[in-house]
Amino acid sequence: MLYLDKSETFSRTAAWRGDAIGHLLPASGADRLSCMEEARPEDWLAGRFRGAVFAQTLFQEDGYAITLMLAEPEGGER
Repeated sequence: MLYLDKSETFSRTAAWRGDAIGHLLPASGADRLSCMEEARPEDWLAGRFRGAVFAQTLFQEDGYAITLMLAEPEGGER
């Protein structure tokens, strides 16, 4: 991870600057832009999170990627 840009209300993330995020590696022949897919909260968020997490990734050159995250707490609380 090079940097993180998130709102103040977004949950604390599990990855920090310099961390490799191996589960982001694209499958052979995959599109450069993934679909918005449900992700495992523990892969992205630190601590206990109750709800659904979604991720969409744009794969770039030299192993770089941009990922858009959406975290929906149980009960719709924000």
